[in-house]
Amino acid sequence: MHIWRFLEQIFTWQFPDEEYVRWGFWMWSMPLLLALTLKAPFYITRESGGRKQRTIRAGLLFVSVILGADVAYYLQAAHLRVNAPSSECTVKGPSPYGPYDALVCVTAGLPQNADTEGFVRLRSTVDGSVLAERDFYNPSFNIVYWAPDYLSVGVADGSAEFALPPTRWDLLRAKLP
Repeated sequence: MHIWRFLEQIFTWQFPDEEYVRWGFWMWSMPLLLALTLKAPFYITRESGGRKQRTIRAGLLFVSVILGADVAYYLQAAHLRVNAPSSECTVKGPSPYGPYDALVCVTAGLPQNADTEGFVRLRSTVDGSVLAERDFYNPSFNIVYWAPDYLSVGVADGSAEFALPPTRWDLLRAKLP
């Protein structure tokens, strides 16, 4: 059923909010990785010459499939972040410890279910710029804890945590889609 939803979305270019294409990307990449993993030893150990070249080609193909799956996963998550409906986003804050607030958006699942997914954007209250961004996979996303040196959204596994002030790496990643 998931593969039909994925193919339907690709061919019709209609990406409904409650459905997402992650299943399809993984359904295409995982069998390909499995086939490469199972076929690579036979491909490398063939009788004819050029074993070193075949080993390099098999390794490069394997790495390219893994990187392709990761890029597809990132693009799908970026698509969800860009198209997040404003009705599913709430502003938490401002922080008592600095010029920050947090925009919490739900992209999948229902708030009462354990499969709630979304993202949090740490923003500056001075100019509104995004300083850092994290994904969460936590049904307790409404629990926001501000501390002098960090922000935590959610409880336990799948929560989003930020260092305050954000690191340079966070500032750089926040500029990506």
